[in-house]
Amino acid sequence: MKTKPILLCLMMISISFAGCLGGNETVVTDEGDPVTLGELPDDWPTYYVATANDLPTCDANTLGRLYYVEADTNFQACMSTGWAVVNIGGTSSGSGLSLNTAPLLSAHVWSADDDLLSQDSDGTVTQHVYLDWYAEDFDGTIASIGVDLDGDNVIDVPLPSNIGLFTDSTFELEPGEWMNGTLQIPLEMGNTFVRIENVAGYECALIPQKKVFVIAIDDDGAMSKEVVSVGFHEFSSWIEPIISGDLISQWNGIGDTATVWGIPQADIDWLDGTTSTCPLETSASNNQFQAIDHPVATSAGSDDVLIRISWIQGWVDLEWAFLSITLFDIEDGTSYGCGPSTQQCNIIEENVDNIWSDTEVIALEEAGVDICGYTGSGNHATEGNSCDLRIEIYYQGVLVAGTSGTISVT
Repeated sequence: MKTKPILLCLMMISISFAGCLGGNETVVTDEGDPVTLGELPDDWPTYYVATANDLPTCDANTLGRLYYVEADTNFQACMSTGWAVVNIGGTSSGSGLSLNTAPLLSAHVWSADDDLLSQDSDGTVTQHVYLDWYAEDFDGTIASIGVDLDGDNVIDVPLPSNIGLFTDSTFELEPGEWMNGTLQIPLEMGNTFVRIENVAGYECALIPQKKVFVIAIDDDGAMSKEVVSVGFHEFSSWIEPIISGDLISQWNGIGDTATVWGIPQADIDWLDGTTSTCPLETSASNNQFQAIDHPVATSAGSDDVLIRISWIQGWVDLEWAFLSITLFDIEDGTSYGCGPSTQQCNIIEENVDNIWSDTEVIALEEAGVDICGYTGSGNHATEGNSCDLRIEIYYQGVLVAGTSGTISVT
């Protein structure tokens, strides 16, 4: 006779045992064939005994067999540790086996926004998203439910109910503006980093895959786990690739990129070329700007707004501390330095901070020097109120691609 694994035997638990006893208490199969107690009919993997005392010795000959014990109305299985009672829907305590269905669980990000970020006190960032979750236990109750932020199967953020959209958290986005009910996720936790080469214009880059895990545990100890991909935008898990130049600059002007994202040292060494052939790229290597004449007309004064600059392709934000912008007057052969603090020309920002963001438009303004209208010496003649300028932008000593021709400023 063949003995099948216990798992196959358990498939027959849902079949009623009515009819197993024939006339004069003769044990029969569903087809009415007589069965000798203690023996297996054909390939049938289920045995029967009247009492637990009738169970045979649990050894190599009976290992894996499943017996129905009539007196106790339960099953016992011969395991390597001896006979064990199979508790259908019961607890897993003691030496018994528990047949228990884990909870049904569903979860996904309901809403996310890259503006919902708050700075922590240690140079890291917390991301705020709204989570949609549902949990149900068909053969018991949900004992605990929450979010595992770092993948260690331990609930870090308990959820207030089995079904919901809002956590118990409070978050003041700005003074007087509250965004309550968000799931607060430390940006440096729950990340894995995918290394890419020669993809989407990047020679080498790291793509953060940010995931959290919603966990539901029922009253019998069974766990269900749902993986949730987290991005900065609703229905999107895409996060901007990190290149080697980012490692030596701040992330969004908040803190050191490697610290903010919790990048492992092995990935840092790969990205910066220590353990690979990856080139050291600047943060501006893929950016491209466009400079045009500002619509406001110039005058004879020394505070005219001259040029408007926007990004054609702004892959990453640039820090002003590492930026150098120079205007070159073709007619006069004179160069002028520009910066966010007063130089020969000022940089006017939409948002005054320490970075030039990938969506920000800036303007260049005369700072007490009449750049357009400069009266030259020697062979240089007075320009009047217009001029022809060239512009160069350097980031960390590397030229940023962009408008390379002459800009006629009027």
